[in-house]
Amino acid sequence: MPALVRVIRRDDPLLEPVATKRAEMAYQPRYKSWWDSRLKMEATKALGAIGTEEARRALEAFLALPQAEAQPMWFFLQRDAAEALCAVQAEDSDRIVTALLAHPQMAIRRYAILTCLRSPNAARAAALRAKAPWAAQWLPRSGRPTPRGTRP
Repeated sequence: MPALVRVIRRDDPLLEPVATKRAEMAYQPRYKSWWDSRLKMEATKALGAIGTEEARRALEAFLALPQAEAQPMWFFLQRDAAEALCAVQAEDSDRIVTALLAHPQMAIRRYAILTCLRSPNAARAAALRAKAPWAAQWLPRSGRPTPRGTRP
């Protein structure tokens, strides 16, 4: 578990030549290499799949970071942490999703809204109506989850 957090926080100096070579092209990446970013993305998903209290605290800590501090680690760190937190199967998952609906970053709120629409229940529907009333129109009327690709 701490190893996954170290992978996400790591800034590998051996990847500097890769970033320099890409900068010489007409393409300026925000992260050093595809491999490093892919590893960080999978480590974030793994924290969500583990779902322990320690893993959830680590994901919440990544969400609490200022954007300027999180982006050098991995440009989509906070978005991926929100996605992983929404996927956690825990008894207080409704509380987590409701808290993410109030996050200042739209990318994070987006995953909370999608979670409310994909897996609705009374608590999530009420939170969605309170925090994002424009999205509540897509809640299924029957109270059952809506299959992907269909409208309620």
